[in-house]
Amino acid sequence: MANRGKSDASLGKPWLVTGAAGYIGGHVIQALFDTGIPAVLLDIDQDSARQKFSNEAIFENRDIREKSDLESLFARYSFEGVIHLAALKSVEDSQSMPKEYFETNVNGTRNILEVMNEFNVSKIIYSSSAAVYEAQSGEELVNEESSLKPVSYYGQTKVDSEELILQFSQK
Repeated sequence: MANRGKSDASLGKPWLVTGAAGYIGGHVIQALFDTGIPAVLLDIDQDSARQKFSNEAIFENRDIREKSDLESLFARYSFEGVIHLAALKSVEDSQSMPKEYFETNVNGTRNILEVMNEFNVSKIIYSSSAAVYEAQSGEELVNEESSLKPVSYYGQTKVDSEELILQFSQK
């Protein structure tokens, strides 16, 4: 793979990719690397990230729940923007562990947005979920105009995060 995330001033500022070791993160990173866009990979799961990405990739083992982790990261790099994929994602677990889901999915997103604001980074791409929409019968299609009415706590944390991002973008 060309440029495996190495920072090169001629390519511009790197993007921060949270949740880089996850399924979607792996594909996003691959696409960034394939197009030569520099990226810094952030994930709490260091072992999984190291298995997916070579030692050439810039990997940061950080926790989005820790604002100071993010502040030190943003102080070290000058980011173009953030691709925010990090989240707890089990609908079932969200029902039995709401505090953990709120801390990671909502407060983690809030931390990212606050640090982005501190460091004047204004671009964010967020991975939400169809779980934010009202449950549909088998024949109905869901789209961005569908009613927001999650049936799980996981879905609610995604709605809450979307609202935080909307508030951030309006500032």
